[in-house]
Amino acid sequence: AFDGTGYGTDGGIWGGEVLITEAGHFKRAGHLVYTAMPGSAAAIKEPWRMAISYLYAAFGDRFRHLDLPLIKRLDGQKIRVMIQIIKNRINSPLTSSLGRLFDGVAAITGLRNRVFYEGQAAMELEMAAGDSTDTVYDYRWTVEAGVYNIQVQPIIRAVVQDVEKRLPVSEISARFHATLIRLFAELCDVLRKDTGLDRVALSGGSFQNHILLSGLIRELEKRQFNVYTHTQVPANDGGLSLGQAVAAAAMVGS
Repeated sequence: AFDGTGYGTDGGIWGGEVLITEAGHFKRAGHLVYTAMPGSAAAIKEPWRMAISYLYAAFGDRFRHLDLPLIKRLDGQKIRVMIQIIKNRINSPLTSSLGRLFDGVAAITGLRNRVFYEGQAAMELEMAAGDSTDTVYDYRWTVEAGVYNIQVQPIIRAVVQDVEKRLPVSEISARFHATLIRLFAELCDVLRKDTGLDRVALSGGSFQNHILLSGLIRELEKRQFNVYTHTQVPANDGGLSLGQAVAAAAMVGS
């Protein structure tokens, strides 16, 4: 379930989730590690806020000395204030959203600091992607209480390294997409060993991204998974109410 903003059962902002589900209940099997969302809703309109949050999580205070166009464009005082907001958790809910990760990477590569409509930065990062690549960034996860926590810091560090090398955004975007595809396909492999499940349903607004959707379908099918995607109901918010009705009916009937 990949989306921009979903309110989770623990009060966090979800959106980068791997769920084991039946109609009336689910188990959260894995997710992107939580990152502060400074300014809450303001971070959706200003992706540079998420970029600062991911950079701070990956590098600590020394991120301010990175050779990034983003850092050069932003006022130093603004960056200092943002760090204090993140440190003190002032109006900064935690998020595991893949949509916010796309926003942050788009800002780090210099594509866009502010958006005029929701999802603009993520869409521009997709459109900037060059041809498919075999190069993927390092990634890892940890396991806590049986839940796989996907660490985004290695990905952010690798993106920054490529930006500092002045690699084209087309190549960085292609590598970023390839990394997500490989990562989640591999995690599905691990969960299959844990559970015996071989069916994967892909849903959420982030699957409007054709590179992510087609690439993950291809990679999962290559690994002998049965993959389910949207055909009659939208993958994004347009399908929410139907899903809620199915879940509610199963809960009432059980």
